Amino acid sequence: MELLEKVAREGGQLLRVETQIDGPASEVISALILTFDVARVLLRIDVASGLLDEQQVEAEASTPSNWVSVDDEEPWWRVLGNPLSRVLEIEAGSGSVGVALQFRKDNDDPRRIALLAHGTDLEVKLQPPAA
Repeated sequence: MELLEKVAREGGQLLRVETQIDGPASEVISALILTFDVARVLLRIDVASGLLDEQQVEAEASTPSNWVSVDDEEPWWRVLGNPLSRVLEIEAGSGSVGVALQFRKDNDDPRRIALLAHGTDLEVKLQPPAA
């Protein structure tokens, strides 16, 4: 997760979160775009490996119509405007199956959001403070 680690080193603040919709009223997340003040990062599952993959998105690139903002949804509203301070890989066996994004420093009431690969779907969940 080199791009996200670079964002964390630069203290990038989360400005926007968009998710790809696979169908009407779909709750299945197939991809996310995290927009920070220093970069835009696309996160999705690599179909060949089944692992979480990241890719930089150009700042000027428009978001396709099948993407929607989830800024006001759980858990993103909790961390919007906060800096990414740490990226922790979540491994199961031989490869990364996800990543935990920590917003705010350890001594500043940190929040961690786990992004986990489940087949071709991406699960997003808030981790408990002690996790």
